[in-house]
Order: sequence, then structure tokens, then C-alpha cells
Amino acid sequence: MGPASFPDLLAPRTRLIPARLRRRLSPATMAFMLIVFEVHLHESADPEKLLSPEVLKETQAQIMTTEEAKKVGFGGIPNLGPNVRLIAVAKRDSSWIYRTLETSNEVATFKMHEVDA
Repeated sequence: MGPASFPDLLAPRTRLIPARLRRRLSPATMAFMLIVFEVHLHESADPEKLLSPEVLKETQAQIMTTEEAKKVGFGGIPNLGPNVRLIAVAKRDSSWIYRTLETSNEVATFKMHEVDA
């Protein structure tokens, strides 16, 4: 195969995008998927220590009580008690939150729920 001709060099090139990024950028996956963690705290836990300021900033996670969640549009949530917090985060950051909750001394147990936004 010989060298490319001058017009071929100016032709628009198809950008090669790795498969994992292509899936993330495709229009079908642009629908926003939200993960909500239902976090049950220990009786003596401080909800302010649940996630560090760095994690909150990087993931833009929202921590709320069940009452606050109802006010912002999460319907059908029963009152789970004063020691429960809901953490809403984008699906791409859910593994970071999961690992943080697993190692937290404030958390008794938690569940993960997928929500279409």
C-alpha cells in the first residue's frame, strides 16, 4: 500500500473510541440512571460523618431524610425512621459510594436501589 494522497490526508477521520467509553456516550445510555442508597445508621451515629466532603464534592451525592426525599419528588417512600438516610447519586459513582458505606462506622446496614430519572 502506497502513501496516502493529499486529499486523503484532509478527509475527516473517524475517531476511535474505546468500547467502554462508546457505551457511556451512546444516546441510548444518556438517559439518566440514578442509584439511591437506603442507609440505616447506628443509634449513636452522626449523619454528618456518613460521607466525607471530598466524596460529596466529587460524586455530587445528595444525602436526605425520607421526608426531604418526598419533598424533592421521590414518591412512595414510607417513613423509615430517624436513623435512615437516602443517598442519591449517578450510577457511574455508585461503586464509590458503595465502598464508602461498607467501611463506614456510622452504617448498620444499607440497600441499593436503581431509579430511572
